[in-house]
This record gives sequence, structure tokens and C-alpha cells, in this order.
Amino acid sequence: MQALIFLLGLLWMAPVHADAIPKTLRGHSGAVLAVAVSPDSHRILSAGADGTLLLWDAATGKILKTFSGHEGAVQVVSISPDGRLAASGGADTTVRLWNLSSGEEERILRGHFGAVTSLTFSSNGQRLISGGSDEAVVLWNTSTGEALHTFFDTRGSGSGFAPLEPVRAVGIAPDGDTVVAAQGNSVRLWQTATGTQVWLQSSKSAIATTVFFPDGERIAFAGQDGGIHLVAAATGAPLRTLETHAGGVNAVALSQDGNHLVSGGQDGTLKLWRLESGSALHVFEGHTQAVTSVAFAPDGRFAVSGSRDHSVRQWDLSSYITPKVAAKAPSPETPAPHIPTPQPETHTPPVEAGDTEPPAIVITSHPITRGIVVVPDLPETSVEGRVTDASGIARVTVNNQPAHLDVSGNFSAGVPLRPGQTKVVVMAEDTRGNMAWETFWVEGKATLSTDRITQDTQPEPAPSMEGRYHALIIGINHYRHLPPLQTAIHDAEEVERILRDHYGFATTLLVDAGRDAIMDAFNRIRSQLTADDHFLIYYAGHGQFDKAVNKAYWLPADAKPDSDTKWIIVDNITSNIKRMAAKHVLVVADSCYSGTLTRSTLTRLTTAEEKRRFLDKMRERPSRTLMASGGNEPVADGGGGGHSVFARAFIEALQQPETPVFTAEQLFHDQIKERVAGSAQQVPEYNIIKNSGHEGGDFVFTKK
Repeated sequence: MQALIFLLGLLWMAPVHADAIPKTLRGHSGAVLAVAVSPDSHRILSAGADGTLLLWDAATGKILKTFSGHEGAVQVVSISPDGRLAASGGADTTVRLWNLSSGEEERILRGHFGAVTSLTFSSNGQRLISGGSDEAVVLWNTSTGEALHTFFDTRGSGSGFAPLEPVRAVGIAPDGDTVVAAQGNSVRLWQTATGTQVWLQSSKSAIATTVFFPDGERIAFAGQDGGIHLVAAATGAPLRTLETHAGGVNAVALSQDGNHLVSGGQDGTLKLWRLESGSALHVFEGHTQAVTSVAFAPDGRFAVSGSRDHSVRQWDLSSYITPKVAAKAPSPETPAPHIPTPQPETHTPPVEAGDTEPPAIVITSHPITRGIVVVPDLPETSVEGRVTDASGIARVTVNNQPAHLDVSGNFSAGVPLRPGQTKVVVMAEDTRGNMAWETFWVEGKATLSTDRITQDTQPEPAPSMEGRYHALIIGINHYRHLPPLQTAIHDAEEVERILRDHYGFATTLLVDAGRDAIMDAFNRIRSQLTADDHFLIYYAGHGQFDKAVNKAYWLPADAKPDSDTKWIIVDNITSNIKRMAAKHVLVVADSCYSGTLTRSTLTRLTTAEEKRRFLDKMRERPSRTLMASGGNEPVADGGGGGHSVFARAFIEALQQPETPVFTAEQLFHDQIKERVAGSAQQVPEYNIIKNSGHEGGDFVFTKK
């Protein structure tokens, strides 16, 4: 009996590790991306992919306040040393300062043009340092909101631009003299006053987190290699590496005395370390997905973690660390610190484990070589691409502006060009809160005059014909605000090649052009035409029909679905054609609703003799005609072996005409109409353009 009592006594005195029943705080509807603890250790602040910040009572686990204002995910938080302010940074590019007592937003700091991905207060609270996906590190005055200095990596200076990664973590030394930032696979230290880079430490893999020790003499950083690296703050010299989480470290936090460190990993665990010995004191398990952030309570009683499993967890450290006095005494209205005896948490159904991989981003609009792309020197350029992820895509931004995103993951957005080089940061977020970035630079060149490509050729005039042949060829795949097309550019490029090489046309090719570029090309060519010239316009892109006004439109690359400001109404095309001095004008339109440009159909010719007599007349009389891929109806994008059905028929008819000299009408009726109508749900048309100055002629082709 005495032995049993003795054994029960030992069991009663044995410490109960609180991580077996951690306090779990649930309130976010998405991944928890950041956590912080107030200086008095009474409150916990968390930020989530759901766009909110939640302030929790550390003793009860109840939500005290909800902060809303960010447009999009809130990615980082920090609490000022006096506990009065909280700072948050979000995908909306802003840093926001909040009054923790009142819950009011005190100030918005604007200076980043990419998502704010890291931030922290200085030790005196007078400064705030932030880092972003725009690769900038900004030092702020918290009283005025002024950006005091912006730090950039300049490794590419003088030798071309080398694209970098978002700034994942920042820190400022206790004395405020230096700033540290983790970016890509490097950690670098700058002098705060001058912006001079002091040193750079590189790793073999991406670095996710970095922090100054309280004494300012050491810096810790960690990342995908799974190790926690300690280096000398003055020189960057390595001091020690702690081998830790499988799959990588996402976050680290230091105790107030600098003797202990807690790390959070991709494996969903937390580890507590005694730095003097370099030993791991305990592994805390409970999260069902990756840990995104960790924080140490200043009094040392607990640690807090946020995870992609939508939860915040509070871990009791009293079994491993002797609690310290909090850095700041509680205010009179604040109750004394109290960590209750752990109670079993409410049985909330666990969040199902899922995708923790970030989306894949592929840029399709620009051939990115060595991080920089040359584009036409216009007010803006179009950025398009495709994003994929197993969990589905929640949103895509380009330079922090929402991009148009379709159900297949194709996106597009316009990017205003700045003098010199313009940075482009594409961010994609999946439905689980995982994020990915793609960064490159574009530079406008005045030698180009369209949104992407303008190609002018001036061959010799076609033999035995008076006047010259001109062609404006337009192909648009990549729309900034509309779903992309697949074959329009390929169609346009092939038509341009055939007209130039086989028929002697002087060609202008516009690829992914906006409204201004298209209308400028119209007007430029119109001013060059003479009364004996022949002008062909080929358009492959989106078309739109407005039933309310019975009007059809071409939609340039910068057209918006809810505004017709950038649309090209067919009346503009007609008026431009009417003003042209050319004898023959042919519009070949491969777009939806393109048939509304026209009126009655021309008479089809049957016998060879009729064709010969007709050909002579067509050469003499002015003509304004349209060959359309369909009437007032949608038409196919594809179906022609890399081309649209109509484009394939048009291209092959030009390559192998029945005779070396023929009219556009002959080409259409003999080789195009039946072929297209027989293989697609559209009926092409060849008609006169109404109100354009047509006088009974036709466009005559002469093959070389």
C-alpha cells in the first residue's frame, strides 16, 4: 500500500507538459500568417489571409478586438515596445498603424508598390522597418508616417539586372544603427543612416526569417535548408548552426534575455532551444499544417504560433523556462498576468490537411531573358500569364493591382511604364493562403511603336500592277482585362509572312496592341496611301456586339469588359477607310460579330470568262470590302491546327490559289466559305463595307 501511495505521489508531482493540451485560438477563416505578443504578455495579435487582425486575451483565449481595413491578406504584424501601437503589412502594399486600446486605425504608410511581407518596430518604437515583394526595405518614422530611407540590393548595378526575391524578414538593431533583411538566399546588413551595405551572407537555399539578438551582437536566420544559423552582427561571420526542422524553417523568435529560441517549421512543429548549449529542449506538436510564424511572450511563460491550418496556438513553456518579469509593468487597468491551469480545448473539428505548396506562375506575354524584357515605349504594357495550383487560385495581382483571372488560371493586367526600367511583380495566392511571386523588369524602347511588336517591311511593288500594296496585320492573344485567345498572334504572324514574301506587300504587324497603337497605325498608313495603292487590314482578336445600339466593336488588348472607352467601334473603321485615298481596301476580320460591318453580299461569279472580265473591272473601280470569319455570331478560336478555322483556310488559300491573279471575292467563294462553314459552327461572309465609298471594284491579289 505504501508503495502505491509513493508511486501516486511521484505521478502527482511529475510536471504536466502543456503542449499535450495547448490552448488553441480559432477565429480566422484562412491561414494565420503572423502573430505577436504584447509587451505585458497579456494580449496576442494575429493576422490572416482572410484580411483581418484579431486581438486575443492571452489568459482566456477570447477575441478582444477585430481590426479590418486591409484589402487582401495581412501578412505581418508587430507591436510597439510600449504596447500602444500595432503595425500590420498586407498584400495591398500598405503598412497600417493601429491603436491597440481603441481599435482605431491611426495611420496608413504608403511607399511599397508590392505586398508588404515583413516588418518590425525599433527598440524605442520611434522607427518601423518594413520589407516587401517589391524588394525594397523601408525605414519609417512612426510619428509622422514619413519614409526616412529605402534600402535596395544593388548587386545588378552596372552589369544588367538580376531579379531578386521578396524581402521575407527584416530586423533593426537595438541601437538602431543597422538594419538586417532576408531576401532570396541572402541576408544583408545595412547602416541605417547612410544605406551603405555592411555585409552579405548567402545560403544554398531561400531564407525565410531573420532576427537580431537583444544584445545586438548576434543575428539568427533560417530557411529552407532546415538549419538555424547564428552569425556575428558586426561582420556576418558564422558562429553556430542548429540543425532543426525537416522541410525548412519558416519562423524564429527569441526570448527577451536571448537565452532561448523557438522555431516553427514547414513540418508543423515548434522547437524550443537553449542557445548556450545548442540543445533542443522540446518539440511541440499539434498543428496540422505548416507553422508560418512564432512569437515569444516577453515574460517567458508561453510561445505563440500561427499556422496554415487556420489556428493560433499558445504553448506553455513553464516546464522548460523559469518565467521572467515582463519588460513593461501592466497598466493599472490591466489585470495581473495569469496563466491558468491548462484545460482541455473544445473539440473543434480539425482543419483538413491540404496543399501547402505555393502556386506555379508562368509568364506568357514576355520572353523573359536574364530578368529584363524590352517592350515598346508606350504608356503601358500588358502582362499576361497562367497560374496553377492544386487547391485553386484565389487571386492574382500585378504590381499589387488585381489582375483579370479566368477559371482556367489565365491572368492579364496592364502595367504603366516608367522612364528607364519598370519592375513587374506578379503575386498569386491559392485558396489555402499559399503565395508565390514572379519578378522581372521591362524597359520601353522608342524603336518599337506598338504594345509588343511592330514590324514594317518595304518590298518592291507587286509586278504588273499600278500602286503599292500595304497591309496592317493585328493579332491579340493577351488581354489585360479579358480572357486570352490562343491562336490570334500565330494567325497574324503567318498572314504577315505570306503577304510580304509571296505577294509583295509592305506590312505592319501589331501584336497585343492597345487601342491607341491600332488607331495610330491606321492613321499613319492612311497618310502614306495614294489613289493607286491597295490596303489590306487583317484583325484577329476579340469582338463585341452591343444589342442596345446595334453596334459591333473590335476589342484591343487594353479593352475592359465594363467600359467601351478602349473599344474600337466599327464606325471608326468605316470612317477611316472612307478617308483613305487607296483604290482598294480589304478588311479581313477574324473576330466575333465581325459581319456587322457589312451590307449586301456580292454576286458570285461562275464561269472563267466571267471571272476574267470581272477582274479587269475590279482593278479599275474603287472597292471597300470585308471578309469576315462569321456573321453577327461568335467564332472559333482554334480548330485549325494551331490556327483558327478561318485563319487556316485563309492562309492555305493564299498559299495555293487557283490562279496567280484573283480577287478577294474569288478567294473567298472558291476556297474559304464552304471549308469554314463545313468544319465550324460559323458561316463566313464576304460583303461590301457600308457607307465606306465602295464603287463596285474588288481587291486584286497578284502572286509573285
